[in-house]
Amino acid sequence: MKIKNKKRYIIMLVLLTGIWLYGCGNTAADLSVKVKSVERSLRDIQESVYEQNMEDEQTVRLTEEEPGMPIDYKELEEAGYGIREKNICVKPLPVLENQMLCEQEKIKNYIEFMEWEIKLHMENDMHMPVEYAMDYFLYDLNDDGIYEYIVSFAGCGFEGSSGNSVCICRKTDEGLEEMNGITAQVYKGPNMTVYEKYGYQAYWPIAVLEKETGGYHAFVLPWSGNTVWEYNVEEGRYG
Repeated sequence: MKIKNKKRYIIMLVLLTGIWLYGCGNTAADLSVKVKSVERSLRDIQESVYEQNMEDEQTVRLTEEEPGMPIDYKELEEAGYGIREKNICVKPLPVLENQMLCEQEKIKNYIEFMEWEIKLHMENDMHMPVEYAMDYFLYDLNDDGIYEYIVSFAGCGFEGSSGNSVCICRKTDEGLEEMNGITAQVYKGPNMTVYEKYGYQAYWPIAVLEKETGGYHAFVLPWSGNTVWEYNVEEGRYG
């Protein structure tokens, strides 16, 4: 019960008590007992209001505290990692408007699955549990002047307890080649606004480090405990 409502109940209780005492032809002893009963009720409500006040103050203190960050940049720097780019997940671009991405085998399968599931839900008049989001970001991970593609798939079928599907691809003569396919908490959706003052919108950050292996920069995914992903030269992919 909200505090304002409790205050209204106290006022109403006092008024009703006065009317009740005034209109009843009771003996002095009966009135004394009833007055004490009303006093106890008032004390109970006052104590409840006080407890609610304390809870509200605690809630305010908690919301005013700085929330935990998806990437601890200070910790990375103290561990000796130079930070090349704090966040490459800016200005998302739609996958469906990039023909080359849509032709990449894994991404093509994702798109077909999405279209199949949307059709299934529409045919059965079912509500889609999660809105689909298929975006990508461009970043040159090996300083060769050619952008790599960081592709994010969010929605039913692309999400699990550890996040949404993320695929990192590089451009080759044959098209796009997958360098890494993982599940990570990259897409946070438009409804979580507590972090907007830090510049986060629908996506959490991915940080790129100065550290290189095989010419490719390492990176750190959000909400991973600052786990550093490095390029595996032998396998030709991140791992």
